[in-house]
Amino acid sequence: MRELHAVTSIFDASDVHLLKHKALLFDKIYLTELLGKSEKIGQFAPEVRAEIDFLQQIGLVEGRSSQVGGGEPSTILQPRNDELRNRGASLIEHQVPQLRDIRVSLQDGQIRAWLKWIQYDKAADLVPIYWASPPALADALVHHGGNTSDQSVLQVALAQFPVPSTTCSWEQILDFKSEMHDKNWAFRRWLHSLSTKQLTEAEIRDEFEWMLNEYRRAMDIYHAKATSFVDVFVIAPLEILENLVKLNLSKIAKGILQVRRRRIELEEAEMKAPGRECAYVFDARQRFGRLPRSS
Repeated sequence: MRELHAVTSIFDASDVHLLKHKALLFDKIYLTELLGKSEKIGQFAPEVRAEIDFLQQIGLVEGRSSQVGGGEPSTILQPRNDELRNRGASLIEHQVPQLRDIRVSLQDGQIRAWLKWIQYDKAADLVPIYWASPPALADALVHHGGNTSDQSVLQVALAQFPVPSTTCSWEQILDFKSEMHDKNWAFRRWLHSLSTKQLTEAEIRDEFEWMLNEYRRAMDIYHAKATSFVDVFVIAPLEILENLVKLNLSKIAKGILQVRRRRIELEEAEMKAPGRECAYVFDARQRFGRLPRSS
Protein backbone atom coordinates (compact mmCIF):
# COMPACT_ATOMS: atom_id res chain seq x y z
CA MET A 1 0.00 0.00 0.00
CA ARG A 2 1.45 3.35 -1.06
CA GLU A 3 1.96 5.56 1.97
CA LEU A 4 0.47 9.00 2.54
CA HIS A 5 2.66 11.63 4.19
CA ALA A 6 1.55 15.08 5.34
CA VAL A 7 3.23 18.40 6.07
CA THR A 8 1.49 20.43 8.76
CA SER A 9 2.06 22.40 11.95
CA ILE A 10 0.79 22.64 15.51
CA PHE A 11 -1.26 25.80 15.82
CA ASP A 12 -1.07 25.69 19.60
CA ALA A 13 0.38 23.29 22.17
CA SER A 14 -3.16 22.34 23.18
CA ASP A 15 -3.74 21.07 19.63
CA VAL A 16 -1.16 18.28 19.83
CA HIS A 17 -3.96 15.73 20.35
CA LEU A 18 -5.26 16.67 16.86
CA LEU A 19 -2.32 14.71 15.46
CA LYS A 20 -4.34 11.60 16.35
CA HIS A 21 -7.02 12.77 13.94
CA LYS A 22 -4.47 13.18 11.14
CA ALA A 23 -2.77 9.88 11.99
CA LEU A 24 -5.97 7.99 11.13
CA LEU A 25 -5.41 8.97 7.48
CA PHE A 26 -1.68 9.60 7.16
CA ASP A 27 1.26 7.26 7.73
CA LYS A 28 3.78 9.98 8.52
CA ILE A 29 3.47 13.64 9.52
CA TYR A 30 6.15 16.29 8.99
CA LEU A 31 5.85 19.13 11.52
CA THR A 32 7.19 22.54 10.51
CA GLU A 33 8.02 23.21 14.18
CA LEU A 34 10.67 20.47 13.97
CA LEU A 35 12.14 21.43 10.61
CA GLY A 36 15.32 23.41 10.11
CA LYS A 37 16.25 25.86 12.88
CA SER A 38 12.80 26.21 14.40
CA GLU A 39 12.75 26.01 18.19
CA LYS A 40 9.01 26.28 18.78
CA ILE A 41 8.69 22.75 20.19
CA GLY A 42 11.14 23.71 22.92
CA GLN A 43 8.62 26.29 24.14
CA PHE A 44 5.97 23.65 24.78
CA ALA A 45 5.29 21.99 28.12
CA PRO A 46 7.42 18.93 28.99
CA GLU A 47 4.51 16.51 28.52
CA VAL A 48 3.89 17.88 25.01
CA ARG A 49 7.57 17.56 24.10
CA ALA A 50 7.57 14.02 25.48
CA GLU A 51 4.58 13.07 23.34
CA ILE A 52 6.20 14.46 20.20
CA ASP A 53 9.47 12.68 21.05
CA PHE A 54 7.53 9.42 21.34
CA LEU A 55 5.89 9.99 17.95
CA GLN A 56 9.30 10.63 16.41
CA GLN A 57 10.67 7.46 17.93
CA ILE A 58 7.94 5.32 16.37
CA GLY A 59 8.35 7.10 13.03
CA LEU A 60 4.93 8.70 12.88
CA VAL A 61 6.22 12.27 13.19
CA GLU A 62 9.23 13.55 11.25
CA GLY A 63 11.03 16.86 11.32
CA ARG A 64 14.73 16.33 11.73
CA SER A 65 16.90 18.85 9.91
CA SER A 66 18.37 15.93 7.93
CA GLN A 67 14.99 15.72 6.17
CA VAL A 68 15.60 19.13 4.59
CA GLY A 69 17.81 19.44 1.55
CA GLY A 70 19.38 22.32 -0.31
CA GLY A 71 19.17 24.83 2.52
CA GLU A 72 15.99 26.28 3.96
CA PRO A 73 13.19 28.33 2.43
CA SER A 74 13.76 32.03 2.95
CA THR A 75 10.11 32.53 3.86
CA ILE A 76 10.59 30.76 7.21
CA LEU A 77 10.83 33.37 9.95
CA GLN A 78 13.52 33.24 12.65
CA PRO A 79 12.56 31.36 15.81
CA ARG A 80 12.73 34.51 17.97
CA ASN A 81 10.33 36.30 15.68
CA ASP A 82 8.09 33.24 15.77
CA GLU A 83 8.06 33.31 19.54
CA LEU A 84 7.29 37.01 19.80
CA ARG A 85 4.61 36.80 17.16
CA ASN A 86 2.87 33.80 18.74
CA ARG A 87 3.05 35.17 22.28
CA GLY A 88 1.73 38.56 21.26
CA ALA A 89 -1.05 37.07 19.20
CA SER A 90 -2.14 34.67 21.91
CA LEU A 91 -2.37 37.50 24.46
CA ILE A 92 -4.77 39.65 22.49
CA GLU A 93 -6.33 37.21 20.07
CA HIS A 94 -9.51 37.03 22.14
CA GLN A 95 -9.84 40.81 21.80
CA VAL A 96 -9.10 40.99 18.08
CA PRO A 97 -10.50 37.87 16.36
CA GLN A 98 -8.90 38.87 13.06
CA LEU A 99 -5.48 38.12 14.55
CA ARG A 100 -6.26 34.43 14.44
CA ASP A 101 -6.71 34.69 10.69
CA ILE A 102 -3.29 36.32 10.50
CA ARG A 103 -1.73 33.53 12.56
CA VAL A 104 -3.43 30.93 10.38
CA SER A 105 -2.02 32.59 7.26
CA LEU A 106 1.48 32.61 8.75
CA GLN A 107 1.24 28.98 9.78
CA ASP A 108 0.00 27.93 6.36
CA GLY A 109 2.70 30.02 4.71
CA GLN A 110 5.34 28.00 6.54
CA ILE A 111 3.68 24.74 5.54
CA ARG A 112 3.58 25.84 1.90
CA ALA A 113 7.22 26.92 2.00
CA TRP A 114 8.54 23.74 3.60
CA LEU A 115 6.50 21.53 1.29
CA LYS A 116 8.94 22.12 -1.55
CA TRP A 117 12.08 21.61 0.54
CA ILE A 118 11.50 18.36 2.38
CA GLN A 119 13.46 15.35 1.19
CA TYR A 120 10.81 12.67 1.63
CA ASP A 121 10.32 9.10 0.49
CA LYS A 122 9.48 9.30 -3.22
CA ALA A 123 7.51 6.07 -2.89
CA ALA A 124 4.97 8.02 -0.83
CA ASP A 125 2.58 10.87 -1.61
CA LEU A 126 3.32 14.09 0.26
CA VAL A 127 0.50 16.59 0.79
CA PRO A 128 0.01 19.74 2.89
CA ILE A 129 -2.57 19.94 5.66
CA TYR A 130 -3.43 23.60 6.11
CA TRP A 131 -5.28 25.33 8.91
CA ALA A 132 -7.27 27.22 6.32
CA SER A 133 -8.12 26.48 2.71
CA PRO A 134 -5.05 27.30 0.60
CA PRO A 135 -5.43 30.12 -1.93
CA ALA A 136 -4.04 27.99 -4.72
CA LEU A 137 -3.97 24.22 -4.91
CA ALA A 138 -1.88 24.02 -8.07
CA ASP A 139 1.43 24.29 -6.17
CA ALA A 140 0.21 22.62 -3.00
CA LEU A 141 0.91 18.99 -3.87
CA VAL A 142 4.22 17.18 -4.30
CA HIS A 143 3.30 13.97 -6.07
CA HIS A 144 4.46 12.01 -9.09
CA GLY A 145 1.84 13.00 -11.60
CA GLY A 146 -0.21 14.60 -8.86
CA ASN A 147 -2.96 17.10 -9.43
CA THR A 148 -5.25 19.40 -7.52
CA SER A 149 -7.95 16.72 -7.40
CA ASP A 150 -5.72 14.63 -5.13
CA GLN A 151 -5.46 17.52 -2.69
CA SER A 152 -9.20 18.20 -2.75
CA VAL A 153 -10.02 14.54 -2.16
CA LEU A 154 -7.63 14.29 0.79
CA GLN A 155 -8.91 17.51 2.33
CA VAL A 156 -12.45 16.16 2.25
CA ALA A 157 -11.30 12.69 3.34
CA LEU A 158 -9.57 14.00 6.47
CA ALA A 159 -12.75 15.84 7.47
CA GLN A 160 -14.64 12.52 7.41
CA PHE A 161 -12.56 11.07 10.23
CA PRO A 162 -13.45 11.57 13.89
CA VAL A 163 -11.30 13.53 16.33
CA PRO A 164 -10.25 11.09 19.07
CA SER A 165 -10.70 12.46 22.58
CA THR A 166 -7.75 13.65 24.65
CA THR A 167 -8.10 10.49 26.75
CA CYS A 168 -7.59 8.27 23.70
CA SER A 169 -4.10 6.76 23.78
CA TRP A 170 -1.73 6.49 20.85
CA GLU A 171 -1.70 2.73 21.38
CA GLN A 172 -5.43 2.70 20.56
CA ILE A 173 -4.80 4.63 17.34
CA LEU A 174 -1.95 2.35 16.27
CA ASP A 175 -3.87 -0.81 17.17
CA PHE A 176 -6.85 0.38 15.15
CA LYS A 177 -4.73 1.08 12.07
CA SER A 178 -3.07 -2.32 12.35
CA GLU A 179 -6.39 -4.10 12.82
CA MET A 180 -8.01 -2.25 9.90
CA HIS A 181 -5.07 -2.48 7.50
CA ASP A 182 -7.04 -4.19 4.72
CA LYS A 183 -9.96 -1.76 4.99
CA ASN A 184 -7.50 1.14 4.95
CA TRP A 185 -5.93 -0.25 1.79
CA ALA A 186 -9.32 -0.50 0.09
CA PHE A 187 -10.10 3.05 1.19
CA ARG A 188 -6.83 4.38 -0.27
CA ARG A 189 -7.54 2.69 -3.59
CA TRP A 190 -10.98 4.29 -3.67
CA LEU A 191 -9.49 7.70 -2.87
CA HIS A 192 -7.09 7.33 -5.79
CA SER A 193 -9.91 6.43 -8.20
CA LEU A 194 -11.97 9.33 -6.88
CA SER A 195 -9.12 11.77 -7.53
CA THR A 196 -9.05 10.80 -11.22
CA LYS A 197 -12.55 12.21 -11.70
CA GLN A 198 -13.21 15.87 -12.38
CA LEU A 199 -15.27 16.61 -9.28
CA THR A 200 -15.81 19.73 -7.25
CA GLU A 201 -15.20 19.67 -3.51
CA ALA A 202 -18.97 19.59 -2.92
CA GLU A 203 -19.34 16.62 -5.26
CA ILE A 204 -16.50 14.79 -3.50
CA ARG A 205 -18.23 15.39 -0.17
CA ASP A 206 -21.47 14.02 -1.62
CA GLU A 207 -19.62 10.88 -2.73
CA PHE A 208 -18.37 10.31 0.81
CA GLU A 209 -21.79 10.85 2.35
CA TRP A 210 -23.45 8.52 -0.15
CA MET A 211 -20.90 5.71 0.32
CA LEU A 212 -20.98 5.96 4.11
CA ASN A 213 -24.76 6.00 4.17
CA GLU A 214 -24.94 2.96 1.89
CA TYR A 215 -22.49 1.06 4.07
CA ARG A 216 -24.32 2.02 7.27
CA ARG A 217 -27.64 0.82 5.83
CA ALA A 218 -26.08 -2.48 4.77
CA MET A 219 -24.66 -3.04 8.26
CA ASP A 220 -28.01 -2.16 9.84
CA ILE A 221 -29.74 -4.71 7.64
CA TYR A 222 -27.17 -7.37 8.48
CA HIS A 223 -27.55 -6.86 12.23
CA ALA A 224 -31.34 -6.86 11.90
CA LYS A 225 -31.27 -10.23 10.13
CA ALA A 226 -28.63 -11.80 12.35
CA THR A 227 -29.25 -13.12 15.83
CA SER A 228 -29.44 -10.22 18.25
CA PHE A 229 -26.22 -8.65 19.46
CA VAL A 230 -27.08 -9.47 23.08
CA ASP A 231 -27.69 -13.14 22.31
CA VAL A 232 -24.52 -13.69 20.31
CA PHE A 233 -21.94 -11.49 21.95
CA VAL A 234 -23.19 -11.24 25.54
CA ILE A 235 -25.27 -14.27 26.43
CA ALA A 236 -23.10 -16.76 24.53
CA PRO A 237 -19.83 -15.84 26.35
CA LEU A 238 -21.68 -15.92 29.68
CA GLU A 239 -22.95 -19.40 28.87
CA ILE A 240 -19.43 -20.42 27.93
CA LEU A 241 -18.16 -19.31 31.32
CA GLU A 242 -21.02 -21.09 33.11
CA ASN A 243 -20.37 -24.33 31.21
CA LEU A 244 -16.66 -23.97 31.79
CA VAL A 245 -17.30 -24.10 35.51
CA LYS A 246 -19.48 -27.19 34.98
CA LEU A 247 -16.91 -28.67 32.55
CA ASN A 248 -19.66 -29.04 29.92
CA LEU A 249 -17.22 -29.23 27.00
CA SER A 250 -19.78 -29.87 24.24
CA LYS A 251 -21.74 -26.72 25.06
CA ILE A 252 -18.49 -24.73 25.37
CA ALA A 253 -17.43 -25.82 21.89
CA LYS A 254 -20.89 -25.04 20.49
CA GLY A 255 -20.86 -21.55 22.00
CA ILE A 256 -17.37 -20.80 20.64
CA LEU A 257 -18.37 -22.00 17.18
CA GLN A 258 -21.48 -19.84 17.29
CA VAL A 259 -19.44 -16.71 18.04
CA ARG A 260 -16.94 -17.58 15.29
CA ARG A 261 -19.74 -18.19 12.78
CA ARG A 262 -21.25 -14.79 13.50
CA ARG A 263 -17.88 -13.13 13.03
CA ILE A 264 -17.41 -14.87 9.67
CA GLU A 265 -20.91 -13.86 8.60
CA LEU A 266 -20.15 -10.27 9.56
CA GLU A 267 -16.91 -10.30 7.54
CA GLU A 268 -18.74 -11.71 4.53
CA ALA A 269 -21.45 -9.06 4.85
CA GLU A 270 -18.82 -6.32 5.06
CA MET A 271 -17.05 -7.61 1.94
CA LYS A 272 -20.28 -7.55 -0.10
CA ALA A 273 -21.81 -4.37 1.32
CA PRO A 274 -22.33 -1.34 -0.96
CA GLY A 275 -20.10 1.50 0.12
CA ARG A 276 -17.57 -0.95 1.61
CA GLU A 277 -14.73 1.19 0.23
CA CYS A 278 -15.45 3.61 3.09
CA ALA A 279 -15.66 0.90 5.77
CA TYR A 280 -12.39 2.18 7.27
CA VAL A 281 -13.93 5.60 7.91
CA PHE A 282 -17.15 4.04 9.19
CA ASP A 283 -15.24 1.90 11.70
CA ALA A 284 -13.11 4.87 12.77
CA ARG A 285 -16.29 6.79 13.59
CA GLN A 286 -17.63 3.81 15.53
CA ARG A 287 -14.39 3.51 17.50
CA PHE A 288 -13.41 7.12 18.13
CA GLY A 289 -16.61 9.14 18.00
CA ARG A 290 -17.11 12.78 17.11
CA LEU A 291 -16.28 14.46 13.79
CA PRO A 292 -14.13 17.62 13.58
CA ARG A 293 -15.96 20.91 13.78
CA SER A 294 -16.63 22.63 10.49
CA SER A 295 -14.39 25.66 9.92
